[in-house]
Amino acid sequence: MLNADRAAEIAKLLAVSTKSIERWTKDIRAREKEAQKEHAWDLWLDCKTEQQIADAIQVHQTTVGEWIKEKRQLPEFLSPPESRQHFDVWQFATADNDAGIPSYFGKLPPQIIENLLWLYTEPGQVVIDPFAGGGTVIDIAKRMGRRVWASDRCPATPTLPIHAHDITTGWPSSAPTKANFIFLDPPYWKQSAGRYSSDPADLGNMSLDNFLAAWQKTIRTCAAHIAPDGLIAFIVSPAEDTDSNRVVDLALLMYRLSEEQGLRCRRRVIALYNTQQANGQQVTWARTNKKLLKLYRDIVVLDRNG
Repeated sequence: MLNADRAAEIAKLLAVSTKSIERWTKDIRAREKEAQKEHAWDLWLDCKTEQQIADAIQVHQTTVGEWIKEKRQLPEFLSPPESRQHFDVWQFATADNDAGIPSYFGKLPPQIIENLLWLYTEPGQVVIDPFAGGGTVIDIAKRMGRRVWASDRCPATPTLPIHAHDITTGWPSSAPTKANFIFLDPPYWKQSAGRYSSDPADLGNMSLDNFLAAWQKTIRTCAAHIAPDGLIAFIVSPAEDTDSNRVVDLALLMYRLSEEQGLRCRRRVIALYNTQQANGQQVTWARTNKKLLKLYRDIVVLDRNG
């Protein structure tokens, strides 16, 4: 960045006036300032404090505060997403491919995150994602002007601000102490067995009892860290337990454990898979054996009971 001292130094070397240097570098300095503003905004969305941002980009904290205030007032953060839903059954023709790692197993359609954040958060509020996976929530939250802090047991990529942390062990010390919205997208038990790792501590590789015990720890931790008017949302699908010839309603079991933490259901949404989840052979098998194939996930939004 060209400051007054540097401008004077260059002017002396070139034997011209400082005003000439300032005139010649006007456009460059304007671009540098805009780049600084964007960097400051990005750091703020990563839940850095104004002082941390000021130290990082070497400007005064007051200046950082002014830049952030200006950015938060942009109308784009107050407009509903094009994918906006109006009913409690959500379906999208195709999943957008403009957020997160496209090939990540279990990647949610970005439109699901867009609608949850539009309905239940405001620009500038803090969103926590402890099962960050491929980073879809990070990209969507920032795009919508929400601050976001994300973690995962095994971060998928070093290019995203995903902290290494297992939420079943407690609240991460480096995360904001309170969140306006916590989004939980855990492995869907047997449906994801072995897909993320072979570690027995992976929720997808546990017995049902251990999975629910881990969920109980997770929801207890998260309930203690939502703001007074904060919300928690989790998404999960029924799990096929072929060994016992049954379907396990994970959403119901997980909700019951959430109630024990003083939470209640604000809204339940059925999110249909955006593409067919079975091939022709599987459809034929289902017809022959009088079986039903799964086509949806449950989204449960929780708030404090009283």
